[in-house]
Amino acid sequence: MGTSRAENLLYFAVDGVTKRDLLREKKMKVTVNDAEIALFAHNGMIYAIQESCPHQGGPLHEAEIEELPDKSLCVKCPWHSWKFSLTNGTCLFPAKRDKTALVYPVKVDKEKIMIGFDHIAPRLFSTPPD
Repeated sequence: MGTSRAENLLYFAVDGVTKRDLLREKKMKVTVNDAEIALFAHNGMIYAIQESCPHQGGPLHEAEIEELPDKSLCVKCPWHSWKFSLTNGTCLFPAKRDKTALVYPVKVDKEKIMIGFDHIAPRLFSTPPD
């Protein structure tokens, strides 16, 4: 996601989780803007990727982060070991797969973690029935 696009996103705070919490826990599942997201902390940086593995729906918040030879990072799904880039969501293993995970931009303001979206979830606008 390019810088200019990231600047035009809407950022939503992760309720109930601080940067300190995530640095201690290393990984967790959160819901932000009606999206389930796997959050990871690695070497002081915070990453956000869709919670459900694009392959067969495995829980990516239970995945392990791996550092690749080029120093980039990926998550390895606990169900079938598929690997997805934490930079752009590309499937790195098995090779030549067309599955891509949604990676979210993250901003941190002191202890507050904020995740970027290009829209507000429609369900957040719906009025519950009387």
